[in-house]
Formats: sequence, structure tokens, C-alpha cells
Amino acid sequence: MKVALIPKSRANAFFLDSRDGCLGEASKESEKRGVEIICDFIDPDSKFEGDVATTQQIEILENIIANRTHDGVAISINDVKRLTPVVNKVVKAGIPLVTFDSDASESLRLGYIGTNNPAFGDQLAKILLQLKPGGGSFGIVHTVPAKNIAERVEGVRNRLENTKWFESKTSPKDGQGNPLVSFEVMGEMVLEDPSLDAIITTGMWSMANASAWKEFVNNHRNLTNIVADSSQGQYRLLSQGYVDGLIGQMPFEMGAVSLGKSNNHIVLNFL
Repeated sequence: MKVALIPKSRANAFFLDSRDGCLGEASKESEKRGVEIICDFIDPDSKFEGDVATTQQIEILENIIANRTHDGVAISINDVKRLTPVVNKVVKAGIPLVTFDSDASESLRLGYIGTNNPAFGDQLAKILLQLKPGGGSFGIVHTVPAKNIAERVEGVRNRLENTKWFESKTSPKDGQGNPLVSFEVMGEMVLEDPSLDAIITTGMWSMANASAWKEFVNNHRNLTNIVADSSQGQYRLLSQGYVDGLIGQMPFEMGAVSLGKSNNHIVLNFL
């Protein structure tokens, strides 16, 4: 049995953790079932989320359909609009498919394994309120058109509504899931709104480059930075005082559960 685990992009610590969870679960399930089960991590040939990675995800799915290379699929959706028809095509071809991390809820996918993203955004905003209850102006860095990220933004805004915090006119900015672009848009926010008090980044992208992140923080010590995810690198930066708050997820468990743990929405249960 061969299951494809398809992340949004390559070289992202979050998805590497999901890969490790999937590989570990494949080993356990192989021993339990007495048949070899392979978790095949197929990352798009793009370091960053966005249109290029979406196109490559589509190509990967089309190849699975055409050549029957895998018995099941777990995929993190980059672009819901573009990927939903292909997800439906995979399921109609008789190949079980679940989404993880980022969903396509209107598709025929068999289930979703991941974070409650509106609640995730709510927690990002809660940290800001705890750190700076006096309020001020904040900006949001997100990615378009990832549904999970849009839901986090919704959660942030809902929590901060009717508080002393208000969203800057320069917000939100699209970091495109790219560390370099994320830094660019954060710099734009500060230039466009010198009175900006905080930035909430809804993914780990900008912190992937530790040295550049440190430089940005050192140059803008007046800013409060709240960032999504909690990789080991992010924890190190937190311990060094280079980020004010992190809200983490469980990427390892997402990879494991996507493959084979006991749940009605897991790939192996359909094989």
C-alpha cells in the first residue's frame, strides 16, 4: 500500500514534521497489518506556497490518476478554487483522498485532518491582547488564496473586534508563503504606517530565515510580533527574545493521523 503525502511546498519545517509523522505511522501500520505500507512524501518543486506550487500539486495529482502510482492521497491545499476539481477527479477515480493542514471543504475529499483555523487565529489575537491590553494598530501578514490562512485572519479580526486594537490601513499584506516576500511586506507596513504597534504573521514563513528575522526585529524593537507555528527554530528565536509570542500546531500528528490512525476519515481505512 502506497500513500502520497503532498505538502504545500518543500523545505518548510512544518511539512517536514508532517512527513516524519507519516513515515513513523507507516512503519507501525506495516508491522500491525503484515503488509508493507509506504508513506511517499511528494513535495512540489517549489520552496514557497503560491501559484507555482499549486500548479505542481495539480500535476502530481493528475499523474497519480493517470498512472495509478498510489493507493491513497493526503494533501495540504494551496489554492481551493484550482485544486477542488482535481481533488474531485482523484476521488471519482476511486483513490481515497484526505486533506491535512489546509482543507477543500466543498470538494469530495473524505475528511480533513488539521487545526481549527478560526480558533487558531483567535489564539494569535489573544496573545496580543495579553501582551498589550492597551491596544494600538496591528497589521496582518497572510497568503492568498490558502483557505486555512484566510480562516486564521478571520479569527484574528473577530477576537480583536470591539477591543482597543484596530487594523492598520496598510493591512493585510500577502507574503506569498515566501520568507523574502514576507520581509518585504512587513517592511512596507512599517513604512506605510510608522505608528504600527504590532504585526501578526499567520504562518511561519518569515521566521524560516533566522538571521534576516533577527535583523528585522532589531531594527523594529518597538513592534510586537506574534507568529503562527512553533518549529524548533522558532522556539530558539523565542528563547532569545526575537519574537513575542507563538501559537503552535501538531504537524507530526497531522502526518501520522493522515495516514493511518483510527478515525473514519483516514486514508488506510478506505483501502
